[in-house]
This record gives sequence, structure tokens and C-alpha cells, in this order.
Amino acid sequence: MYGQSRCAGEEPIQEIGGHIYIFRTSWVYSNIGKNFYLTIKKLSQERKELKVVANQVGVPTSNQFIAEQMKIIISQLTENNSGIYQLVSDGSCSWYEFAKVIISQTNPQFNLKNLHSIRAHEFPAKIQRPENSVLNNAKIKQIFNLEFNHWQIELEKVINET
Repeated sequence: MYGQSRCAGEEPIQEIGGHIYIFRTSWVYSNIGKNFYLTIKKLSQERKELKVVANQVGVPTSNQFIAEQMKIIISQLTENNSGIYQLVSDGSCSWYEFAKVIISQTNPQFNLKNLHSIRAHEFPAKIQRPENSVLNNAKIKQIFNLEFNHWQIELEKVINET
């Protein structure tokens, strides 16, 4: 259902025709708003124990990364390269691994032995997410001649922004 709803949003755009550019991304986070990064950062300061899903894998993608890459991409858009692109950093991880890196870099006082991995069915969620939502960024890198950092480097940029 999760993937179907995303696809349903893209289909009408493609039906319009012309030069269409769709940039898919995943697990977007930043220093503002409501997102996984800020939630884990806050919870690690408020609680002694945390449980995070370990059997769902994706690519954490910062808002900074998206903005930086779009700035480069926009100047290269032509009628010959319209299409669908996966705009995500290099690498992938589980929510648990993402949380572990966030906590280790933002709250070294938190005892990582108290960060527990759980399965998705153990976590109450409003929507059911796929176990693997890793997007392949090879096409966008090739078409627009881009080099991407690993998601952990992009996370460090966000952390150092504050």
C-alpha cells in the first residue's frame, strides 16, 4: 500500500506528458520540523532506554543533501533527460543503525546498550512500511555526472549545522 500510494501520486504527473522530472527520496530529515533524526535525538536525552525497528532498511536523506544536489541538477535539466530519478545519498541502513549513529554523535552520555533493536511488528505504526525501501541512485549520478557522499557524512553535516 505504501508504494502504491507513492506511485498513484506520480501517475497523473506522467500522464500530463511533456518534460516531467520526478525525484524520489527517502527517510528525509533535517534540523527543523518533525522527523526521525530530531525524534531520536530528543528521546535519547529524555529516556534511558529506546527501542528502534531493525528490520526495515532504507537511505537516510538530509534536506541539505537534497537542496545541494537539486541546485546542481536544475541547471542540467533538458528535454533529453526528463524522467524519474532516485535522489538519495550513498549507502543504506536500518532505522536501528540510523538511531545508533544519531545517538553516538549527538548524545555520547546515552548508554548504547540501552538502545534495543525490535522488529517492525513490535512497533505500533499507523502505516505499514516495506522491509527494504533502498533506492538505487546510480541513474541520477550517471545522467547528471554527480558524486554523492555516504549518508553518515551527510548526517554529520546536519549535526554540525546546529
